Amino acid sequence: MDDDESTAIPPLSAEEAALIAKLTEKEIEKIDDMILANAHSHWRKVARIVGTLMGSLGDRYSEISIVFYVERIRALAEAGWLESQGDISHIRSSEVRLPQRSQATGKNSVE
Repeated sequence: MDDDESTAIPPLSAEEAALIAKLTEKEIEKIDDMILANAHSHWRKVARIVGTLMGSLGDRYSEISIVFYVERIRALAEAGWLESQGDISHIRSSEVRLPQRSQATGKNSVE
C-alpha cells in the first residue's frame, strides 16, 4: 500500500479467506477482545489499532492479512461495540472509539 490516505484496503483474496476459515470461534473472539482493548473513549485511527494488534499477536497469525483485522473492526462497529467515523477500509483516515456513555443514564449510547 502506498502513502496515499485514500488507498482502500482490498477485499480478502480466496487464499486469505481460506486461512481465516480455519480460525476457531474462540480465536476470533480473542482477536475481537484485543481490538476492543486497544480502543479508547477518544477517536483512534484504525491503522493504529490494527498495527498495535498485529504487534501484540506477533507470529501467531502472521499469515493472516491486515484485511481480516480491518473487517473485524468493521464488524465490531456494525454490532455497536465500536463507533466509527469515515470509511473503515481507509485505515489511515478512518477512526473508531468505544461507544460514548450517556451522561444522564451512564449507559452506552448504542443501547
